[in-house]
Amino acid sequence: MGDLSRRISVLLVTLQTDRVVLRVVRPPASLRSGLVDIIRDFLAVDALVTRLVSRHEAGALRFDDVRSWVGDDARSPLFRLKEGCHAIFRATDADETPEMRTGALLDLAVGSLFHEAMKLRENLYQQERYGPRVQALRGENDSEARELFAEFEKILAQTAQSLDVSVGEVAALLDQTRKQLRRSMIALGATGITARCLYEHQSELASVYAEGVDALFADIFGDAATGYVRAALSYLESAYYAEALPPLEEAARRAPDRKDVAGARAYAQGMLAFFSREYATSVARLGEWLDTAPGDGDAVWVRQALAGTQHIERLMPDDESEEVIADAAALSEQLRALEAR
Repeated sequence: MGDLSRRISVLLVTLQTDRVVLRVVRPPASLRSGLVDIIRDFLAVDALVTRLVSRHEAGALRFDDVRSWVGDDARSPLFRLKEGCHAIFRATDADETPEMRTGALLDLAVGSLFHEAMKLRENLYQQERYGPRVQALRGENDSEARELFAEFEKILAQTAQSLDVSVGEVAALLDQTRKQLRRSMIALGATGITARCLYEHQSELASVYAEGVDALFADIFGDAATGYVRAALSYLESAYYAEALPPLEEAARRAPDRKDVAGARAYAQGMLAFFSREYATSVARLGEWLDTAPGDGDAVWVRQALAGTQHIERLMPDDESEEVIADAAALSEQLRALEAR
């Protein structure tokens, strides 16, 4: 059971006379944040466009460099980004809040980026696939096809000139999309799952937003520590106790006096120790958590902690020390009072 907390999404604990029965319930897919998917896809697109511009500047840009990420189906991260923005931010008469208008601008920026990238893809395709074929056939045909080949040559010359323009437009639109995504995160992103996404993608974010995740957290949540706390709470909502501890440590470094950080960290440590059968540590840490006076919003935590302490108090002295069992019973009494309240 030591790694159980890594796999379960929602933990419902039911006590029987001699064992703990665990029932796993997966959250519905609808709970996933569309903004999180947009952030993830944009980070992928940003890295790809940056590489594209670099290869173009080096004179090494090829059709294969864009074929995999500029497409019209879900295999393309740019297509997914466009569709994700359309699904969330397409303006309607019923929803014209300032936040949604910010998202609508992001939708327009991404849509423009997509269509400019498709033009770039088409220009590269004509240069690499049509150009050599035209040259080969021109040498095999007589003067009767001269006018047709003149048209071919004109088109190829135009697409060659358009490459620089297209790459420049893609780069400019990417920069504007990057800025608009940041505005949208500030306007709409104050959720735990967004904080968790940003925390998990810090290295990619650093190459997109030079100010780093702390500055983003401060803009979105008011201060960096709260951003780390919200990320940790998102893990705890899914019973990912081990994963919650690193962001809580980051929050504690930035706000060492916050009781909610100390309490959440003690709770995560206590539940993680319980699933590792380190019952003495579990009782000690859950006791520390209770000392921080958890509020009404911690009802799920109270139920899960109570299930754990009741299990410990039912152990026999051969399995655990009498002192730990007695301490667990005392915690159970406190937790039952909180649950009733």
